[in-house]
Amino acid sequence: MTMILRDVRFPIREATISGHILNPDWLNKYGEGKSLRLEWDVVVQTEEQLIDEELFADPRISWAEFSFPIRRWSELEGQTIQFDAARDALTAPHAFSYFETHELIPVSTLKFVKRAGNKFLIHWEGTCDPMFEEPYHKNVPFLIQTEAVFKEISVQAGESDTDATTLERLSKYLDPADFIQHPMKEIVRNDPVENRFGIFDPLLRWVFRSPATRRSVQRYSVFEPRI
Repeated sequence: MTMILRDVRFPIREATISGHILNPDWLNKYGEGKSLRLEWDVVVQTEEQLIDEELFADPRISWAEFSFPIRRWSELEGQTIQFDAARDALTAPHAFSYFETHELIPVSTLKFVKRAGNKFLIHWEGTCDPMFEEPYHKNVPFLIQTEAVFKEISVQAGESDTDATTLERLSKYLDPADFIQHPMKEIVRNDPVENRFGIFDPLLRWVFRSPATRRSVQRYSVFEPRI
């Protein structure tokens, strides 16, 4: 279970598959150009490895926001997604690499080859841009063959959502009988208020008190695959 970057082998630390469904209210406000659907994410994290004499890296390869016309999560088996920057618009879902910076992967083919329970053997190949010295700068071939674990589907929830409404939203895309629903979660965050207004910053600090923060609440339901 490795990633091969040109001639360097990276052991895989973790490979995961997950899905998410956005909250329609959030999408209407902030998701310009996006449509409501179930989107899949695949992330492969490697172990640190020596590339050159003094250069270490632990690349992460990810592909998010792609979709398949399937009704059951087990039907990921046999699916393939491709992207070629020379052919496809950048608005199409595409993969990213992270070595020291995030870079679009210009050519990528990801195959969900075989399933065993909630684990999928994936075959992922293409060319990426590590942005190191040659021959590891741009258009470097890579190949990933590993087992990826399907962990969960996350359904983003609004203020009025309940466990029942998030279950209903999931059922529009996948068979709910294939999942175990966990109680809705809430994450409360106090984010710093950025100083974007110059002379108005003292007013912001008075409104939000010091230190200036803004409270936000994120709600979502988690659906674990039933094996």
